[in-house]
Amino acid sequence: MKKNAKDWAKTYGAKFLEQGVCKYANETILIKNDAIFRMMHTLKGRPVIILHKDDIKPENMEEHADGYVSAVRYHEFDASFHCDFVVFTDEGNQKIKDGWSVSCAYIPTEWGMGGEWHSVPYDREILNGEFTHLALVPNPRYEDITIYENSKKEKEAMVFKLFQKKEVENQKELQNAVVEISENEEIPLKDLVEAYKNAKKNEADEEKKKEDEEKEKVNMDDEIEVDGEKVKVKDLVNAYKKASKKNESDEDKKDEDEDKKNEDDKEKEKDNSKDNDQTHFFSLKKAAELGNEELQNEKEYDSSMDKVKRGAVRYGSAQKPKVQ
Repeated sequence: MKKNAKDWAKTYGAKFLEQGVCKYANETILIKNDAIFRMMHTLKGRPVIILHKDDIKPENMEEHADGYVSAVRYHEFDASFHCDFVVFTDEGNQKIKDGWSVSCAYIPTEWGMGGEWHSVPYDREILNGEFTHLALVPNPRYEDITIYENSKKEKEAMVFKLFQKKEVENQKELQNAVVEISENEEIPLKDLVEAYKNAKKNEADEEKKKEDEEKEKVNMDDEIEVDGEKVKVKDLVNAYKKASKKNESDEDKKDEDEDKKNEDDKEKEKDNSKDNDQTHFFSLKKAAELGNEELQNEKEYDSSMDKVKRGAVRYGSAQKPKVQ
């Protein structure tokens, strides 16, 4: 079993596999995402070793291991498989520091027929399998296989930086890229492309709309026939403005007359109300003097003294009986 005497173990992450064809010495094979999903869980717990070695088994993995795989996951945005692993030997950590990458080893357990993948012929297809180890290698089999030390490095490894001077070798990488537009915001490049297309279309539509509006506009010096007479557009505009101004003036005068009439009606109504109040007052007063019962009954309140007075008018003054 290997021993490490200088430093603590270090944790890493890596993109280790993606679907596609891989050429070996005597054949070309294809492995698709469906197969990798079926077998990916077998990589967790497998040893990390320096360079590939044959016949790695549970009974001998400790003597070869420089670390172990701790997690496996699929990243949808770049269509690749990633893993986390720990390395506890000085030699293993030094290889990573020197720029080495990773390569995975697996034993196929189910095969499919040959065919063609993106215009590349292959001899057989792997349908299922089991991982045996993850190797640290100077030259990985697959392109863009990278190791990163933490989540920030992982993001830098997978994110297509805006303004980054990097030549994109294939359209697939470009389509799956993510653009970091600010410190806390990342947008899939395909969404930016779609937004750009929509913006260009809207810009073209607005430009065409403006052109159509300009075409529809009439020059002020153009002439149009009115009742057999050619009249310039600017003369029509002036006539319209003059008529509009007159109509506004007429409307304002009409409103003023209407307001004055309403004020006069209110004054007349107030005067009539005052006359009616005076007439009613004098009628009640006269009724009290003449004993007119009908008018007297219009009073709002009939006191006991009013009743006594009314009885005196009708029947005469009551005489107190003389005491003998």
